[in-house]
Amino acid sequence: MNKITSSGGNQALEKRPSLAVRAVKNIKICLVILPIVFLGWASCSLLCWPVLLGLQKITDTFFIPYPSASYRSMNLLSHMGLLDFPRSFVGAFGVIFLNAPLGFLIMFWGIFCFCIAYNIVEAWRKLPKRNKALRSARQRELLLRTLKQFVVGTGVFFVLCIPFLRRYEVITADSICVKEFFDWHEQVYPLASLQRIQRVVTGKGLISWDLHFAGGPVYSTTAPDMQVLEQLLSRPGVASNVEVRGHQLYLRKE
Repeated sequence: MNKITSSGGNQALEKRPSLAVRAVKNIKICLVILPIVFLGWASCSLLCWPVLLGLQKITDTFFIPYPSASYRSMNLLSHMGLLDFPRSFVGAFGVIFLNAPLGFLIMFWGIFCFCIAYNIVEAWRKLPKRNKALRSARQRELLLRTLKQFVVGTGVFFVLCIPFLRRYEVITADSICVKEFFDWHEQVYPLASLQRIQRVVTGKGLISWDLHFAGGPVYSTTAPDMQVLEQLLSRPGVASNVEVRGHQLYLRKE
């Protein structure tokens, strides 16, 4: 009896794939999954771009309480169009992070729309083919149900976006006006008290710009419009660790 058990155990061990075989199989799986993830993320960036621009237009039109001619937005997206899609590898795959909360909400909304489209295609295939009257009734029911799901899902998406649409950074003739996600009132920083603009690079490579004002307040922003930066750096009495040369910014040796 012990011999039979031992023989069965040896046969089970012999049937197990070796470590090298399992490693090769895992590599093959990764080679299949990685291109799918790559293409999926690229598709999300391409779809995210026009929606991000559209949401930014909503912010500029409805949430900024100044006449359009009296300010310039510090948000880079406010000055870009569909053809200004980032052409660098990092930029193209970082579209979702240009406005991080909205970018991820758009990504989830896109996945939701894809699921609706997939479900309607599958349900359409299962419709009865011989009974035309029943097929027509089922088609109308399917279309109405899909439209209802899309409207409800898109409505929830816009409701979730509203706190982030309220955010703006604008520069007027005499001040920088900022309103964050959940602020009830905007914060105003007089340009006359601007003393220093500091370019800061964190350990993870994120670049931010710290604007130091007289009296201690410091305002930090990321990816501001270059024309706004040039305008601020050209103000008399403003120190910085960068300088403008021919519409380009260079680090200053200190």
